[in-house]
Amino acid sequence: MVPIHRPHPVTSRPTRARMATKPREPPMNRHLSPQQAAAVAAAIESVYHQAILSVAGSGKTYTLEAINTEIDENKTVAFCAFNKTVALEYEQRIASYNLTNTKVGTVHSFGFGSVRRSFSRVKVDANKVRNIARDEFTGEYENLQPFVIAAVKMAKELGIGAIVEDTVENWMIMCEHHNLWDSIPDKVTEAQAIDAAQYLLNCNNNLKNIIDFSDMIYFPILFNMKIWQYDYILLDEAQDTNGPRRALVKMMLKKGGKLIAVGDPHQAIYGFTGADNKSLDIIQKEFDAIVTPLSVTFRCPKNIVALAKQWVNHIEAHESAPDGVVDSCELKDIVNLAGPTDAIICRNTKPLVELAYSLLRQSVACRVEGREIGEGLIRLAMRWKNVKTVGELYNKLQQWSENEIEKNKTKGNDSRCQVIEDQTKTLEVFIDNCDHSDPISTLVANIRSLFGDTEGVQKVITLSTIHKAKGKEWDRVFALGMDTYSPSKWATKEWEMEQEDNLCYVQVTRAKQHLTLVSVPAKKS
Repeated sequence: MVPIHRPHPVTSRPTRARMATKPREPPMNRHLSPQQAAAVAAAIESVYHQAILSVAGSGKTYTLEAINTEIDENKTVAFCAFNKTVALEYEQRIASYNLTNTKVGTVHSFGFGSVRRSFSRVKVDANKVRNIARDEFTGEYENLQPFVIAAVKMAKELGIGAIVEDTVENWMIMCEHHNLWDSIPDKVTEAQAIDAAQYLLNCNNNLKNIIDFSDMIYFPILFNMKIWQYDYILLDEAQDTNGPRRALVKMMLKKGGKLIAVGDPHQAIYGFTGADNKSLDIIQKEFDAIVTPLSVTFRCPKNIVALAKQWVNHIEAHESAPDGVVDSCELKDIVNLAGPTDAIICRNTKPLVELAYSLLRQSVACRVEGREIGEGLIRLAMRWKNVKTVGELYNKLQQWSENEIEKNKTKGNDSRCQVIEDQTKTLEVFIDNCDHSDPISTLVANIRSLFGDTEGVQKVITLSTIHKAKGKEWDRVFALGMDTYSPSKWATKEWEMEQEDNLCYVQVTRAKQHLTLVSVPAKKS
């Protein structure tokens, strides 16, 4: 067990729940495991902030639900979910309890509420930064657009100007850490590029009645907006938070309030989006929080847990868990083995699209998770306005990919090379399944037909990247090409290699009964 240290307490001690006017459902404690019960007791009885370290499938949401039902009804509670889907699921989970003191939402939705109270007639535009850049950087400065757009988006994710000082040095550190130098035009110095990005960020901040997703968190901090405060904040998926998210959570916490952060440091896989790789460590230090563990998984059987131990040695299967199955197969055998309730999970997108076409040609229904992935491919396909046919796109794509990868390799931006290579090769799969005389619109239609969330779709095999599979589970999972695609050849930095290990851990722990390791021969570059 992780030792519980005793830091300085918060200024007020939460009390146990009293009976509501309308009776609540019975407490859940009798259904909790010893570790879950200890986490609930610490949340209710301790005077300290708390970090609950939970392995995959350890019942963290169930534990949060139990904590929620035990909190005094006179105390206000905010449940901060990682995304809308989780928020909706949690609302449904607690619907049978009379938790009128609980507000459920994402951190972004809580921030958005603050923005709407501060600025009238606010409109949300996901392309806000892109649109400003296109207006401000024209003519000879047009080639700066790709860099300044990427840099400003990341700057807002990291809170530059809000929680981090807006200095050239901090922009340099950000661009190096997140490999943003690749899109700087030739003959433009790094200092000039950063100056342009700082100008664009200032334009973004001056346009207050239009906000994008990042502004929902960035603006309340930047402008010190008023935000509704809570006695308790239950922060889910805390390992994927960044500085601004944590800063907003602090703003939401009443004086003397209590943060309960739940997450798995070994499921931190969003470093490329600006999430801190050591988020839970930072939370423990910033909030001086006690630590309680959830190291027993209820999802994974013993043989799968044994495999997962190579990445997370403290994960344990529940004593009642079945042995489960871990086996292997060749790529060609999937069509005969995979069923409509199964998932095929891979590190990269391209192999999934190749396999999807193979399955469809054999009349096996399937979809690739991630509508936004498909939209990213569409944006790349429509990058060149003068390109009208699929054949023209292929030639343009080849030239662009070679130039971009070479430029990024020269600058040491290997993680950007990974994105370029996977997007290019995935788009080539769609091109290969079209006639070269087909219009781009045909290619776009094919992409949209294949990509889409499979939740609620019946009798369809789910194909998913590891990132899209996080937080989900299936009875049987096919881990596609782990030895071939993991770790990525482009992962060179320490934090990138650590997240590659985390990806493998997430991949195998999606399986509840049966994990099949699918061998994929490595292809020569």
